[in-house]
Amino acid sequence: MPDPQADNSDLFLAIAKALGAREGDNGHHRGILLNVPFLMKMTSTVAPGYVFKLRRLSPAGSSTKPVPRKPLAPWHKLLPEDYETAEIRCEIEDDYLYLWIDKPEELTADSIVSLLESCIQDHSGYFPSKSSYCYGCSSIGEASLVQVSSSIATICPGCLAGKQRSNAEENQRLNASNARLSLLLPLGLMLGAFGWSVVWTVYDAIFQIAKVSRIWMPYIVCVVISVAVGFGLGWPTGKILSRSGAAKKIPCGLLALLSTFVILLFGELLYAGYRVFSLTGTFDPLLIIHATLPLALGEDIHYAALKFIFATSVAVVIHEIAKPKKAKMRL
Repeated sequence: MPDPQADNSDLFLAIAKALGAREGDNGHHRGILLNVPFLMKMTSTVAPGYVFKLRRLSPAGSSTKPVPRKPLAPWHKLLPEDYETAEIRCEIEDDYLYLWIDKPEELTADSIVSLLESCIQDHSGYFPSKSSYCYGCSSIGEASLVQVSSSIATICPGCLAGKQRSNAEENQRLNASNARLSLLLPLGLMLGAFGWSVVWTVYDAIFQIAKVSRIWMPYIVCVVISVAVGFGLGWPTGKILSRSGAAKKIPCGLLALLSTFVILLFGELLYAGYRVFSLTGTFDPLLIIHATLPLALGEDIHYAALKFIFATSVAVVIHEIAKPKKAKMRL
């Protein structure tokens, strides 16, 4: 029995070859057809479908205002009968004209190429009329194809260098740092540790008040609580690491692991201290140290697993907040 997924992939690659498109980023193939830069992508590997993004000329005055998605005139309704069952749509959004083929099973690579050419010719006012058109300065002759993430354009060397400089300046602005803020790192870690001890103290109190050993709750609720705990405890440390510039010098993964370890270590010490005090009425440092590990792991594998999940959430939040930000270069 033929594999429809394989057939769909084969047709997609045949289309790419016929268009002279090469593999690009983010699952796209990229190329130029009739002077128009385009991206093509499979919308699904199970139910066949393709989308083509054709880079259009930006209207005057619209460079800073996104164009909402809107259908174009019913060009596809005038196509030959061969395309009737393909469910073809055409619409415009921002800097692109989109051509969707939702059911291409009855089409061939050549017929899809012809369809794309027809779309460009029928909407020629949206596209450059000459090759090597620069979408930055509108010059002709020196522009080459450039893809950034899910954006595509032909750009001349001068405009590309200018965009790269602007992008570098934006990255520098986003990651501006002050080394003196690293002095606040102990405070951020202690806030996280105190929060960790409070979370588990409240956890114990809930079970004591309810007088049960198990509380059932939906999986999504557990996920939300885990994310909330991770964000609340990890945000101060992550923000300090980011703003102090430490994340530029030391790998974020290592910083996140070390920070989470410190938060958990002192958090469990605080939690054990509270438990010891509540039972004995005194702060006994040796007893607190001896009680920390047993209290941290508990007698239930589910309790230890829950703490591991929360700790992972804290580490992920610290990592994501601390890591250097990257501005997307706009083509």
